[in-house]
Amino acid sequence: MLSEFCSLEDYFKKNEDLSECLGKINDGQYLCIRLDGIGLSKKYLKNELSNKKFDGAMWQAFESTYQVLRRKAPTDAQNIFLAAVVCSDEISIILNSQKNYFDGRLFKTVTTIASTFSSFFTGNGFLGKNKKSQRIGGAFDGRPLVFSSLSEVSRYMSHRYAIYVRNSASKALRLSGVGPDELYSEENFNNLEYYKEKIESLSIHDLYSEILSKPIVFIPNESGELMNYRYSSVSDFVAGVDSGIYEFDSWLSDKCA
Repeated sequence: MLSEFCSLEDYFKKNEDLSECLGKINDGQYLCIRLDGIGLSKKYLKNELSNKKFDGAMWQAFESTYQVLRRKAPTDAQNIFLAAVVCSDEISIILNSQKNYFDGRLFKTVTTIASTFSSFFTGNGFLGKNKKSQRIGGAFDGRPLVFSSLSEVSRYMSHRYAIYVRNSASKALRLSGVGPDELYSEENFNNLEYYKEKIESLSIHDLYSEILSKPIVFIPNESGELMNYRYSSVSDFVAGVDSGIYEFDSWLSDKCA
């Protein structure tokens, strides 16, 4: 399954390229805003698989963004969001397909969410009484992807999860002493079979398990509370995301009917 979802890279890149040319999205479509940290991975995560303060800043930034923007809708549901997935210095935020006050304006929606998230990320990351502790701050660029079905949303979220696992497996091998000439050779770069064999030979299964469980999925519930989930395998991730987004989308459809 990891290989299957990683192979969708060109498919979703084409969606991204086409979506960037749109001025508005149609009623009933799902807008995903993918935010990437600008230089943040190199600055904070280059030599470690995760950073507790960085991860916390990502979590808090989305929770704050959600609370500020979620009610920008004329519907009884009072929620514009469907789900989000955080993978390292990247977050994909998916809006639901019901009406909202952005009225389908793509540029306004993407820039509003990117700037709001960036502001909260830096603001939360700079909090703390100890001035000598690490301060986390930075900005995120935003890009849109437009989906016509929940199955596309689920596949995209699973794709981002798979890409994170693949890239983090490569980092784990680098941090475990595998040299760049071997790791980034044409034969081994992004080669999942090679990564699997190398992880086994180096006995770093614990690191790989940590990688699988690190991404966070957020899905609201009927009360508007933002629930969070982690998963220990690709199959668990797919099943959990499917169940969560279909259930919440069904509630939204009934509430907004």
